[in-house]
Amino acid sequence: MTFLRCTLQIILCFCIILHITACSNNIDYTPPAGSTERAITHYSFGKMVIDGHKHNTDLAILPDGKVCSWSFDYDSHEIVPGDFKALITEDVKTVIIGTGYNGLASFTPKVKELFNKIRAKGIQVQVMPTSDAVKLFNSSSKNGLLVCFHLNC
Repeated sequence: MTFLRCTLQIILCFCIILHITACSNNIDYTPPAGSTERAITHYSFGKMVIDGHKHNTDLAILPDGKVCSWSFDYDSHEIVPGDFKALITEDVKTVIIGTGYNGLASFTPKVKELFNKIRAKGIQVQVMPTSDAVKLFNSSSKNGLLVCFHLNC
């Protein structure tokens, strides 16, 4: 009976590990051979690797490829206009915003108004959990692309 109980416990633990792994939002990506486009090769909660450089804080990638700091109000988990309004330049054609590992960051009403103004100028705005935003970034043309990533929550 003890052998059966131990075997069942081992099987249960194995199933839990498989489930956790399958439900992970972690991203590991290998760019196509010969690719020179910027790529995010790893994303997990609180950590992103871009072209071999590790980042542990929220960040933006500008249309010129520059990586810079980006943040929002951690107390409310709301993204406010000042967080990225200055990043919107004439070069921006598309904006992708990653709202966190579990997609928990939200937007103030003023940010939603700003999105409408940006869209009225013909700029696409896409908002999604950061793991989905990473996948979209890696598969998108970088021409005119602005991305803002919240790495936690």
